[in-house]
Amino acid sequence: MVKIPEVDTTEITRLEEKISLLEEENTELKKIQDFYLARNLVTSDTIYSVQTGMLPIEATGLISPGLANGIFVEAHPYMKYSIGLYETLEEANALRRGLVKLGFSDAFVASYKGTTRLKIHRAE
Repeated sequence: MVKIPEVDTTEITRLEEKISLLEEENTELKKIQDFYLARNLVTSDTIYSVQTGMLPIEATGLISPGLANGIFVEAHPYMKYSIGLYETLEEANALRRGLVKLGFSDAFVASYKGTTRLKIHRAE
């Protein structure tokens, strides 16, 4: 008869906790990587984004600093907000169409170089 060794449940629990912490750390590192890749794209290439709104500058204190996948452009007395950072016009238009379906009827795609708007693109 083969004897099965006893399982150390304490060690298993410790390893499961360590795996969970590593998964959380990996998720956080992925978010940081995505943030820096997006910021690099914004500063180096022409990008496309969907403008969804404009707020008075004094209301911008309500905007979360964690919004990394967007562009804020100061246009006194307003702050324009665009979401999505895309390398192609087609990708940005897909987001715009989805936002229009959700009720953002005046959303439009614009191209940017850094924070300078190059062009507003007609809806497809």
